[in-house]
Amino acid sequence: MLKQQILDYLTALGQRQLFVGVDQLSSTQQESFYAQLKKYDGLLLKRQREALFRPRPPPPAIEPLKKIEHSGTPAYLSVGRELLSKGKVGCIILAGGHGSRLGASQPKGMIPVTPIRSKSLFQIFLEKSLAASKQTGHSLPVAIMTSPLNHIETQTFLEKQRYFGLKEQNCSFFLQGTLPYLDDRGDWLLEAPGRLAEGADGNGAALINFFNSGIWAKWKERGIEYVNIIPVDNALGDPFDAEAIGSCHSSKVDTVLKGIVRRDKEEKVGVVGSVNGHLRVTEYTELPENEKNAVDVDGTLRWKIANTGLFTFRMDFIEGLAKNPHFFLPWHLAQKSAEVMLGTSKGYFKEKVKVWKCESFFFDVLNFTSQGSKLLVYPREEIYAPLKNATGQHSLEELQKSLQNADRQTFAKVTGKELPPGTFELDPAFYYPTPALLEKWRGRDPTPGYVEP
Repeated sequence: MLKQQILDYLTALGQRQLFVGVDQLSSTQQESFYAQLKKYDGLLLKRQREALFRPRPPPPAIEPLKKIEHSGTPAYLSVGRELLSKGKVGCIILAGGHGSRLGASQPKGMIPVTPIRSKSLFQIFLEKSLAASKQTGHSLPVAIMTSPLNHIETQTFLEKQRYFGLKEQNCSFFLQGTLPYLDDRGDWLLEAPGRLAEGADGNGAALINFFNSGIWAKWKERGIEYVNIIPVDNALGDPFDAEAIGSCHSSKVDTVLKGIVRRDKEEKVGVVGSVNGHLRVTEYTELPENEKNAVDVDGTLRWKIANTGLFTFRMDFIEGLAKNPHFFLPWHLAQKSAEVMLGTSKGYFKEKVKVWKCESFFFDVLNFTSQGSKLLVYPREEIYAPLKNATGQHSLEELQKSLQNADRQTFAKVTGKELPPGTFELDPAFYYPTPALLEKWRGRDPTPGYVEP
C-alpha cells in the first residue's frame, strides 16, 4: 500500500526515476522516504525549474559606495557597552554547513582551529560569549542555526562539551530548511535508494526560522533588543560587538552590516554597493565580468568593500520581517559536488557529480529594511578570518595567522605590552576584560603558550 502511494506521488510529480530500489526497502525505510518526499510538492519543483531554466533577470543597477564610514567611533562603543551591561543583546551563529569544501567529515563549527589548545570554532564563540557575560554581569544568550544535515551531530557535540561553560538555557538551537538538488534536466536526484538528495537551503531565512522557533519570543521576554549575527566559519566574528550594537541603536536603523576593504582583485567575495541610495550586497559571481576587477582612476578597486556576513539587527525588525506576508528571498543557483545515484543501461550506481543547489542568502534581507541599513567598515585583521578552503586564501593556515595577530593586538591593548616572538594563544577573557583582569595584567609579561586570565 505504502509502496503504491510513493509511486503515485512520484508519478504525479513526473519523478518516477526516484522509485528505483523502493522494492528492496523495509517498511520503515519506505515510511521515511515517503515522509521526506511529502515535504516537497509540484509547485516547489516548478519554481526550482523556473529558477534553473529561465533567463536570469539583469542585476539591479547597483553602484559602488560613494561614502564609507569606518569603525572606531567612541560614542557608538559607549552606547553598545551600556546596552550590553543591561543584557539587551543576543547572538545568532549561522552553522548549517558541513565543511564539504574543506574535505571535513564534521560540521564546520566542530573543526579545531586554534594553534595551541586546538579549540573548535564553536568553542571560540561560546567561550567569548561566556567572557562577555562575565564582563557585563548578564547572561547573554546564543542561538545556533543548524540544518537537518548536521543538527544532531552539532547538538550532541555541544552537550558533551557542556556548551563550553555557557548555561544550557543560554544556548538554543533552531533549524534552517533543506531543498532537493537538481540535475541539468531540472529533475530531483537520489542520494541512495529511498533517500532524496537534498542540501541546506541557504542562510537567507535565518531570521524567519529564528522567530518561528519561539526563541525570539523568549529573548524578547527577557529584554533582548538587538541581535548580532556571525557565520560559524569566521573565527574573528565577535558575538557581542559593542560598536556595531551602539551604531545600530544610535543611528536608528534596522541593521548594521560590517564590511572590510577587499584585499585584491583575486579575492572572490560579495561586494557592498547601493541601489537608489539603499545598501545592497551582490555576490561576486553575479557581478558583470567587466566589473569584477574594475578600478577607479586612482588605480584602486571600484568595488572596494567586501561583505563579511556580520550583521546587527533590531529585534523589532525581525518580528516585522517574520510577519510580512510579502517577504520572499530570491534563490541563488550554484553548482556543487554531491554523491548521487545515476542510472545507466547497466543499472544504478553511485557517483560524485555536479548538481544544482538552490539557496537564499542572508544579505538579501537588506531589501526589506524600512528604517534603513548602515555599513561600518572595520580593519580586516579585527573581524575577518573565515575558514572556507583547504589551502590558499581563507584556509586554516591563514586563519591561524589571523588569530595570532588578533591575540597580539588584544594583549597589547589590555596590558600595554607586546607579546614576545613565538606561538601564543589568549584565553577569550582577554577580549572582554573585567576590571579585575585589567588590574592583574597591566604591564605584565606572559609566559609562552596558552595565556590564562
